[in-house]
This record gives sequence, structure tokens and C-alpha cells, in this order.
Amino acid sequence: MLDPTLALVTGPATGGTPVKCRWRSAEGPLLRTDRGTGRPADAFGAAVRTGLRRAVARAGAVLVSDYGRGVTADPQVRRLLADAVAAGTPVVWDPHPKGADPVPGVIMTPNAGEAAGALGLPGGDPVGCAAELRRRRESRAVVVTRGDRGAVLVTAAERVAVPALDVTGGDPCGAGDAFAGRLAAALATGAALRTAVESAVEAAGRFVGAGGAATVRCVEGRWTQVPAGVAERAS
Repeated sequence: MLDPTLALVTGPATGGTPVKCRWRSAEGPLLRTDRGTGRPADAFGAAVRTGLRRAVARAGAVLVSDYGRGVTADPQVRRLLADAVAAGTPVVWDPHPKGADPVPGVIMTPNAGEAAGALGLPGGDPVGCAAELRRRRESRAVVVTRGDRGAVLVTAAERVAVPALDVTGGDPCGAGDAFAGRLAAALATGAALRTAVESAVEAAGRFVGAGGAATVRCVEGRWTQVPAGVAERAS
């Protein structure tokens, strides 16, 4: 259905496809029910190697959205991502507390809690956490997202605070994904890292201001957003 917009590279897994179901009303989100515990099977890396190599080779940027399911721990997947970094392709790594450590040279995008947690700290200054996390993981940069306080970018050469848009209301669920996606997209067009971060902060703010995550439906080849308040389960 998503061809030619999206090409899937799939491999064997166990436990069923993980599905997050968000239940919404006209007033906003109500609850989330999950099912599926899918994790890569032993043959996963070998199965996806060729397709993934082809996809990464032609990508202007790579976004790794780690949900802690084990894909980023696969040795062959990690080797391909390391090759992308070595080839100069921007690799944005959105980490998960239960996920694998990023390969060296990527741009990490943890939120403030994730950054502190990765260092074994209950909290801490986002700039200091970002700098230490960049050093430990040998990352090209670390961008700590801070919700309505914007983001902090730390590289070897600079430390920059990027303020958020002034947004009233909205649902922040999915804002981190919106941020990481826009950051990777901007880098793929050749944008400088600081410019890409500013664009990503703006995109995340607009995402929240527009109401956050929503259900979409394809009807006769056209994608439309399902209005809040319609009795529908969004995964």
C-alpha cells in the first residue's frame, strides 16, 4: 500500500509483531494497550543483509529508531551502520533505554531522562550529560531533547541551546520521533547539523501544536487523517 514511498526490508522474528494501540477521544489520549513481543530470530542478520546494504548505500541519511527489540544489537546490522558512518552518511540514532549502544560516529538524540540514565545518573545538567555521553559513545554529536524547553546540541566544537516553539496544549506523544525524523531528513538534503537541529525542534513543536500523533487511513489511494473523537484504534 505504501509503495513506492516505503520499501520494507524484513527478516525472521519471534513473538509476533509489536503493536502499540493508542485509544483517543475528542478530548485527547485515553490509554495505550500493547501486544506482541517480537524480537529478531537467529537468522535475521543474514536475511536482511543484502536488502539493508542496498537501502543504506543509496540513502542520503539513516535514521535508527531503537525500540529495544534487539535489531540494533545484531552484528550484521551494526556493521552496515558503521560502514554508513565511515562512508560519510549522516546516521541519526534515536536510542532506547533497553536498546544497544550506538555505533561510533552517529548523532544521538536522547531525551533528558534517557541521556542521564545512560550515564547511570538520576538526573543532571543536559549539556554536561550530552558532552559526557558523546565522549563515552564516541559520537559525532549528541542532541538532548527537552520537550517544551527545546534541545541542546553538543559536538566536539560547540554547545548550543535551541529554544522550542511556544506551543499551547497538544499531545507530546510522538514528538521525539517527529524530531528525529526531521533531523535525518534535513541532514539528507545537506543541511548543516545546527541548522538541521533547529529545523527538527521547530517540526516537533508544530507536531505537538497540531495535536500530536493521529490515525491515518488510505481511501481509494489517498491518505487522510482521522479526526480526534472518531472511535478508532491507532497503532
